[in-house]
Amino acid sequence: MQKITSADAKTAEKEPTLRLLLICHAEAMQIQAAQRASIDTGLSAQGWQQTDILANWLMERYAIDELVTAPELRNRLTAQRIGQAIGLPVTIRRDWGGKPFGANINADEATLALPHVLQHGVQTTVSDAAEKQERDFEEYCHDLRDVFTTLSEVHSGETIAVVMNEDLISASIACLTGGGRFVVRAEPTSIAELRLQNGHWTVLSINRHEHLPTPPGRKTSGKPRPLALAEEMDAGLTDLVNTYNQAAARLDPHAEQDKRKKRFQDLIAFADIPANSSVLDAGAGTGELAIILAQEKMQEVIGIDISPAMLEHAELRRHAAQPQVARRLYFRLAAAHALPFRNERFDAVIVRLMLHHLRNPEKVMTELARVLRPGGIFVLADLLSNPDPVKRATQNAIEERRNPAYYAARSEEEYRTLLADAGLRVASEKVVTFERELDEWLNELPQDGANKAKVQEMMKAGVQTDAAGLNVHQHGDVITFEQRLFYCRAVKE
Repeated sequence: MQKITSADAKTAEKEPTLRLLLICHAEAMQIQAAQRASIDTGLSAQGWQQTDILANWLMERYAIDELVTAPELRNRLTAQRIGQAIGLPVTIRRDWGGKPFGANINADEATLALPHVLQHGVQTTVSDAAEKQERDFEEYCHDLRDVFTTLSEVHSGETIAVVMNEDLISASIACLTGGGRFVVRAEPTSIAELRLQNGHWTVLSINRHEHLPTPPGRKTSGKPRPLALAEEMDAGLTDLVNTYNQAAARLDPHAEQDKRKKRFQDLIAFADIPANSSVLDAGAGTGELAIILAQEKMQEVIGIDISPAMLEHAELRRHAAQPQVARRLYFRLAAAHALPFRNERFDAVIVRLMLHHLRNPEKVMTELARVLRPGGIFVLADLLSNPDPVKRATQNAIEERRNPAYYAARSEEEYRTLLADAGLRVASEKVVTFERELDEWLNELPQDGANKAKVQEMMKAGVQTDAAGLNVHQHGDVITFEQRLFYCRAVKE
């Protein structure tokens, strides 16, 4: 037997320690099995909120050096949101797709570590099919250990975070520790922590999830941590948009659908984006415009929004679309002034009905231009203010009463200046006018009775005086008005 000296022990103690965090993805959408088979599943509204909570918690406790993810959409979205918050790129392991061999075994079968096992002192024999499964699983483990061995050599002494599903977490722990197969019933965003030192893996914790909200009925100490998203934008505006959009997303998605679709198609015809383009839809909302863009044979459409509720609604629409359309489209939680994309990432950017929510839109315009390639197409569509200052003030007062997240519409010249300052050259522009029914317009956003009555009163006052410059008319019980939008197609210099 080799004698271990005190010097050897001290050397071993000084060997770098690798910390491995196996993170379960955030809560995914509950989609019918037939749809899940053909379309990868994104995150629910609660899942997006969990990613922000997790990102804050990780920043407080770990200095993560490398962020890796399995390829499924729910894993990628979780990892990308974490990476955006902590300032790390995400490495996608394409070879980790699907379920590992034998990972979907029942909990009662979790004690089976070898084809022939001893149970209560009696040797049992497993079928040929089970033996093959064992061999396949051992081969899978061998490949998985090789991956982590390579990571440990490249990142010795560092902390690696890996986002996976619970099956892959179970398989990884079993393969690294030689502990046989077992099942980890992982909570969304829960963490298993392992340590590699002196060539041996040690499990420090499994299914750690104290960062998640405290269940009802249990006491908690201290105040909840702020979401990372609130740090990316004015917190008041973010809270207001989230609150309003959570209610708006519950409204009937089919109401006035044909009229909205016509407006979207009018904008897409004006934008004239070439087929097979990569497109960013900034402020995607419930995803209607993004889905129509994907139907137009775009190579890829990515919609971003700051509202988890809206993103959940958009994800449901994506799954209702044809599979070939859904695969070209996905949605992410992101603020437009802090985009999680590299420079010159997109062939086209569309920003529709978003700038009127912003007090200072310059940073958003600069950021959107950053991710657009040179020669790429930038499409702006937003509310147009009335040139008369009195009518403009009345128009803004009505809009703000309907939607507290509203700041102000702008003039054509103000929009042109924003584009030019962001390095975008105007190629074409037009003013479009849509006739809107007042009740339909009001019902696009949640309204309490008193607030709705006040807006109706303000609009009716304009029937005789045109106080807001909206050309309001009343036909029996139906009130209509004109909504004017400024369309601009620009090119990045």
